[in-house]
Amino acid sequence: MKALPFSETFTVAVCAEVSSCICRAPEATYGHRGCINASIGAMAALTGLLRVVRVEGRRTIKDWLALPYAVFVDDPAWVPPLDYHERRRISAKHAPFFTFGEVALFIAYRREVPVGRISAQVNQRHLEYHRDGTGHFGFFDCLNDTEAADALVSTAADWLRERGLSRMVGPLNFSLHDEGGCLVQGFESPPAFLMPHARPWTSALLEHAHLTKEIDLFAYRVVPSRLPRRIHEIAELATRSGRISCRPLDMRRRDHEIRTLVEIFNDAWRQLGFCSVQSC
Repeated sequence: MKALPFSETFTVAVCAEVSSCICRAPEATYGHRGCINASIGAMAALTGLLRVVRVEGRRTIKDWLALPYAVFVDDPAWVPPLDYHERRRISAKHAPFFTFGEVALFIAYRREVPVGRISAQVNQRHLEYHRDGTGHFGFFDCLNDTEAADALVSTAADWLRERGLSRMVGPLNFSLHDEGGCLVQGFESPPAFLMPHARPWTSALLEHAHLTKEIDLFAYRVVPSRLPRRIHEIAELATRSGRISCRPLDMRRRDHEIRTLVEIFNDAWRQLGFCSVQSC
């Protein structure tokens, strides 16, 4: 699969490649954009005044959790998340992100019917490491409604700009340690672990809102007993180099092993909006 912080399925031998992308808002178009007259596509029957509301209170939390079910109602590849998990991940009392980040959640309504949602978040760990003035957006799910999508992206950008940020990148739910990207090919496949799912129109909505691709992300589906030849070639090179070894975890030195794993993870993800994992 391919997902972009904007997924495409190639079937080659034993694996399907799914890609997605992360997208960014150019600084020149970061500010407010007016509403755009456009057809609503799949929701052509829903017309009327559009409003974007911040999620606060039980009613809007309920609508936030229910919105994906409306977007993916006829999508057999979508895997519904656990309601309990989704409720806790946006709770300041339970989600770890809120200990170092600030979040705003928004829903777009037409005739009191939720038609789209988005998050805007300030990741202080990202800012401390990169010092690049970048904020993030995520949890972007929307019916095929360009006006609603434009309003959601603009609202998220305005919220970040009010906090002194000059750049917006996403979708990230809430960081790269969660789901990231927007599916652009591979819509017929269920999402891989920690990869997003989307409708075919989602990337077009983000591009219409003046977001541009930041990077491609790929997830690979493989049959363990039939790994691609390239994987075996890389493993052989690593073995012959004499600099790489593979061993099981030594649970007698659990704390030391955990610190080593955290160090390897942080080093591997040092690029792409990296935000370090902390050892306990």
